[in-house]
Amino acid sequence: MTFAWAGLSWLLWGLSAQEPRGSQVGPVFSALPWNNAGVVMAPARPLADWLGLKIELRGEMVVSGSDLVRPRLLMALGKTEGRLEGRPYFLPAPPVLMDGQVFVALKAFLEAFEASVEVEGRVIRIAVPQAGLEAELAVPPSPWSPMAGAWEAAAAWFGLARVPGAGDPWELLTDRRQQKILAQVGSEAADAIRKSFPAGSVRGMRVLADGQGPAPEAAWLAAVVAYRDGRAATAKLWLLRQRGQWRVDRVEEEPIEQEQAPGEH
Repeated sequence: MTFAWAGLSWLLWGLSAQEPRGSQVGPVFSALPWNNAGVVMAPARPLADWLGLKIELRGEMVVSGSDLVRPRLLMALGKTEGRLEGRPYFLPAPPVLMDGQVFVALKAFLEAFEASVEVEGRVIRIAVPQAGLEAELAVPPSPWSPMAGAWEAAAAWFGLARVPGAGDPWELLTDRRQQKILAQVGSEAADAIRKSFPAGSVRGMRVLADGQGPAPEAAWLAAVVAYRDGRAATAKLWLLRQRGQWRVDRVEEEPIEQEQAPGEH
């Protein structure tokens, strides 16, 4: 990410996080997965794209499958009983339609297509050995926990969530960070920050881990971020809660080197 002002280099510090395993970037979401009483619900389309599947909507039905060799899964919105290869397939939570996206029970959806899904603490590990795919993601926090607000603030920073200040990165910064940038750059600091984060530049993100800081009003979050121009990066955000709202205090980002497809230069 390139900034218009050298004085804004506070935002990039060189993240030393481990590079995502497997297919490098893995699935990314334009809407955050969420925790439905212990069942992780995630947008179906990014998961299907990552696995090379097809999704069709036929009335209320969500149909997932790739070809005659791979299984075919039929699910109805609002119903916990689907059909896998014509046989009953029970889901721990029904598919739901939210903001134009179908959310499905992540583990049950992936296991229908022969993926291995293991949950260790708050980390989900996904592996599809036959396709050479691996990915990790964090279990979303309870919607009522303070950490849920930190997730929303991080997504808003990348233009993927609707929270107070979303769409204006300057308004998402902590007071102390704003003051430091103003001291470095001057009165044009806010405009410089806004120009450095063009709206709609991020395709999606996947949270890898999160945690609380040294105080209850502090938190951090690590994620894979995919940009619409093909770039991807690992990012870590430090957040503080001010006046009841989570705000971004610092961001570290490191590009993910991606293998070129055959024929690309």
